Amino acid sequence: MEAEPATHAADPAPSQAARPPAPADPLPSKDAAPLEASRGRALTTSAPEVAPAPQLPPKSHSTTDALANGTKRMTLWEREAFDLSEGSIEAKREAKIAALDEARAKEAAEAEARMAEFKQQEKEREAAERERIAADQVAKKKREEEAEERQRQELQASEEAMASEQEKLNNERLRQEALRKQREAPPERIETEDFAYGLADGMGAKIKKFRQRGTGGDAFLIKIEHEHNELRIEEEFHGTTLEKLGEQLDTEPRYLLYIHKVAHRDGRVQFPISFIVYLPENIPVHLKVLYTRPIVTLCDTFKVNKHFPIDDPDDLDEEWLMKHLGM
Repeated sequence: MEAEPATHAADPAPSQAARPPAPADPLPSKDAAPLEASRGRALTTSAPEVAPAPQLPPKSHSTTDALANGTKRMTLWEREAFDLSEGSIEAKREAKIAALDEARAKEAAEAEARMAEFKQQEKEREAAERERIAADQVAKKKREEEAEERQRQELQASEEAMASEQEKLNNERLRQEALRKQREAPPERIETEDFAYGLADGMGAKIKKFRQRGTGGDAFLIKIEHEHNELRIEEEFHGTTLEKLGEQLDTEPRYLLYIHKVAHRDGRVQFPISFIVYLPENIPVHLKVLYTRPIVTLCDTFKVNKHFPIDDPDDLDEEWLMKHLGM
């Protein structure tokens, strides 16, 4: 009975080596070493022998993780190293938090700056839009005014054209009416003892206008159309001279109405109408009689006091006419 304690006392080492290590406290204190020693003594004296369990090789951890998980005992210097590492992690965490706070603050400031810039851009855009709308309204108003002015001018031009057309129509109506009256009116006739001649269409109006509005150098060259039993204006002249009229006279008799301008020394100006009868010497007698007999009646028709006969065209000049006018 006394030998058994010796047997148990001789096998403490194998028993300790086969048992897995007890997990350490997560946070070891100053009394951890004495407690572990008492545990070892208790296990040495009372634990029965157990077959060792197979163990896997421990995973590699950092010293900090091993200390934190309690997988190995810590000495004093390990505890101090653990405390220092914990403090470093806390400092890093605080630094990281501070960096995050700083980043958030910076991002918030940038967001605020972007918002301010966006608002400024929005204000500028709204101002530009207002200016554009105002410019569009001004341009639209200008276009409307220009359109109204064009319409007014077109309307005015249309009215003027209509008035002009109406005036032309009225004048044409009056002319047609005058022609109708002239056609319906009995022809004016110049009656003599042997012949009676009428004036050609429109000749009476021309002679009247010639007397009222004619000026110096105006002339009518008139012939008798015996076949048609009428007097006809053969040619009209404006601003001519007696010499040029003499060149128009040929070998046949003609009547000549001529307006001569007479300027007196006292400043007065007269426009007497001369009735010249051209009767060449070598014409047949019946032509001379034909142009001689209506002369008295023609003086009344032309409203002249007398006529001036001439037989040589070369004699027709201002001196000849002034002599017959008595000026």
